[in-house]
Amino acid sequence: MTNYRRPKILYFTSYPHQTFQIECAYNLFHELMKVPLSSYMNALLRHYHYTPKYSSHELKSMLNIRKHLPLIIINQQTILFPIRNKRSPIQHFINGLEISGVQCHYSMTRLVFKNGEQLIVDAHYALIHRKWLECIFLYHLTFNAAD
Repeated sequence: MTNYRRPKILYFTSYPHQTFQIECAYNLFHELMKVPLSSYMNALLRHYHYTPKYSSHELKSMLNIRKHLPLIIINQQTILFPIRNKRSPIQHFINGLEISGVQCHYSMTRLVFKNGEQLIVDAHYALIHRKWLECIFLYHLTFNAAD
């Protein structure tokens, strides 16, 4: 009997390089791609075509977010949150459901994923921790809540 494990997204990082534009880290492999991050994210959304249980307005009020909802629900195993704004040259989109721990690392934050991989990002610990908790809450609200 084969033990088939599906790849799960850990994070995406965009780079302003000529040779590649995004690094896609999965729990089983890493991949460098020449497509823009927005194109790859749109392809993921089209592939999984998740229909939300709640509207964006309802989710913002439940999570107490005043501006746009920064979480992107791809499927039941993937809820991505951005660390930087859209105009930043380097962007990180992290799958909050694959994080097993967050640690303060000097002025940066260390993310530890379920497969043991680690990522150090230049972002404040409180921001990352809050986004991580929002992903967990959104997962339980969207996929585990009784109708």
